[in-house]
Amino acid sequence: MRKFGRPHLILKIMLLTLVVTVSYGEVPYGSELSTVREINKASISLEIEPGVVTKELSLTVSEAQTGSTIDITDASGKKVSSHTLEAGTTKAKIDVSKLASGSYFVIYTDGSSRASKIFVKQ
Repeated sequence: MRKFGRPHLILKIMLLTLVVTVSYGEVPYGSELSTVREINKASISLEIEPGVVTKELSLTVSEAQTGSTIDITDASGKKVSSHTLEAGTTKAKIDVSKLASGSYFVIYTDGSSRASKIFVKQ
């Protein structure tokens, strides 16, 4: 039986990958896809409907601050769409009719806080 040495090195590499992924704002693989992620303990909310979309995605967010954004990324983390919300906005509609069929993430960034949800484009 062969022993695999240096398991602590593998753990360090995995942790380094996680830090890089989070610091660049990409969606890490294996994360909870249907939950709101909160960063820096700020309370923000993001709700989307429907979960399966053909033309238009409806969003409800906590009251947007100046500079709040909605980004849509594909399953690999590549940004395919970006929208800036006006201050005070709580509802938005995004045309997704030109996106290819597949799974996408909606990422709402408000100041230093971020929330994400997944939807399926048919």
